[in-house]
Amino acid sequence: MRFIHQLGYIVIRLFIYGILLFTLLQGCAQETPMRQGPPEGWEGSTTRWWVSGQDTTKQDTTNYFRDLESLESMDVVGAQTVYVANGTYGSDREVRDQFKRAVKRSLIRMYRNEPAIVDSLFEAYLAPKIADVTFTSDPAGDVDKFKKQSYKVLRRHFREPLTSLKLGTDVPVIYPDSLRDMQITGEVRLQVYLNAEGEPQSVEILDGIHPILDLSAMDATTRMRWMPAFVEDDREWKAIPSWARFRIKYATSTE
Repeated sequence: MRFIHQLGYIVIRLFIYGILLFTLLQGCAQETPMRQGPPEGWEGSTTRWWVSGQDTTKQDTTNYFRDLESLESMDVVGAQTVYVANGTYGSDREVRDQFKRAVKRSLIRMYRNEPAIVDSLFEAYLAPKIADVTFTSDPAGDVDKFKKQSYKVLRRHFREPLTSLKLGTDVPVIYPDSLRDMQITGEVRLQVYLNAEGEPQSVEILDGIHPILDLSAMDATTRMRWMPAFVEDDREWKAIPSWARFRIKYATSTE
């Protein structure tokens, strides 16, 4: 009889432990993203996702994951700028060539949207004006002044993509309580390739902070929408594919 009582006690304890373990596992599952990879209709690796159906062997050649970090990687300029860096002066032509490169570098955020189009517009409408620039003793100030003029001119012919949905409201972003409690915070930087409708076609992590938060950021980005980039074509605005850089910030309520 005593053995039966002990056996029953053990069974009850195992049953209670089973319930506690199930509850714990269920709680962990609820605070992490449901998916462990790309959502339906997407495919990819840890840091790169793209819409399914694309020829993955041609992802780089089709520019889905183009290197837009510098003007050199975009094939816009190939020489180092020294005009602003150390005030080195050469012939008038050399100085103005260096000045042009410096101005282009100052416009890199716009260039990243569509390098070929932005550069062609710069060469057509702004490069000729550099011949008339009067330089001062403040090279950086000269560049900044021409940058502002350049941006206004470029905006007459090109419009960058802009987000049309709001993160956290239109598009939820998962931030597990366990990571929040551990003070794991920061920004995930992403690069997105958009079609002419402003729909993401590829997502790439540029800088991550944690595998789960990186996954959450990529998942949210696939559901974001943009007003696409536009270029003026024969006095009409035409929507075009483009790239966009995007940040998702994870911060505790006390930050």
